[in-house]
Amino acid sequence: MESATVPTPTAPAATVVPKPADSRAARMLRFAGRTPVNIGLALIAVLWLVPTLGLLFTSLLPVGDIAEKGWWKVVSQPKLATFENYNQLFQNNDLTKALLTTATIAVGNTVLLVLVAALAGYAPATAVQSGPFSGSASLGPAELEITVDPGQVGSNQVHLYLFDATSGAQFSRIKELEVTAIEPENSIGPLPLEPQHSGPGHYTVQGALLNVAGDWDLEVTMRVSAFDEYAAKVEVPIR
Repeated sequence: MESATVPTPTAPAATVVPKPADSRAARMLRFAGRTPVNIGLALIAVLWLVPTLGLLFTSLLPVGDIAEKGWWKVVSQPKLATFENYNQLFQNNDLTKALLTTATIAVGNTVLLVLVAALAGYAPATAVQSGPFSGSASLGPAELEITVDPGQVGSNQVHLYLFDATSGAQFSRIKELEVTAIEPENSIGPLPLEPQHSGPGHYTVQGALLNVAGDWDLEVTMRVSAFDEYAAKVEVPIR
């Protein structure tokens, strides 16, 4: 007996509706709405620019013509422009020293402000590293995640979480777990810590005494059978 083939219904293609083009009236209304703003901005620019240009052109006029002729004469009669005023300015030793002092103070203040802002934007290394620490490492068929709280000199609480490297579930095939602490710079350790089973894939060390500031190595050894043993090391900064 032949089996009947039922065709699979296909979803209709999406219809793209083109965006209607703006009418000329709509474009004119938008332009008219922006026109007052554009005019206002142009007036502000002119009001700011004209006095600035006036000061510049006035400085190019001879001293005798400044009171008699307006600065706009430089635009209509460019031959009136001269740099004599600037020559006399830089030949005045007192004024030159004042300008140099002003420039030194301005540049120094700017550099100092940038340096202070840069220092304020980055916390000191000890401030960055102090506080609870979290790290991870591969431990054979498991992934180890470790937290050390508060991550400071003295008594600390250590939490070890083990997850199956393949499925991500809590790793429960642990037969024995050992933890030791070593501070290599000062030749301290290995100090045995006593992890207590706190739940599936979770072990806790209460009151781990890390009494010296430095980079401590927490070495974790996990046995899953009589023949299989895995070890990992996590560096923990203690401040």
